[in-house]
Amino acid sequence: MNATAIQMCAAAAAVAFIAWPYAKPVVQKIRCWIGTIGTSTKPKIAGVTERDMHVVLELAARLKSIGCTDGVSLCQELLDVFLNPTKEKVAE
Repeated sequence: MNATAIQMCAAAAAVAFIAWPYAKPVVQKIRCWIGTIGTSTKPKIAGVTERDMHVVLELAARLKSIGCTDGVSLCQELLDVFLNPTKEKVAE
């Protein structure tokens, strides 16, 4: 190796060493994001979106805040149907 190549490698290592504290959080966020790709739960009923499920969860939270336990139970049943449909429960 010639002296220029060694100097370039040393400079690159120095830049990486100095920049690592600033780059580390970005690298961690990217790794976390990559780890979540393809792991989301998809509803098994055609036409049901994640937004629908969020609406039901928001409604359940409101019902819980006013003490309506029957409403919360019904929301839980609806979410169960969204996530684990059976032929008896789904009207076609």
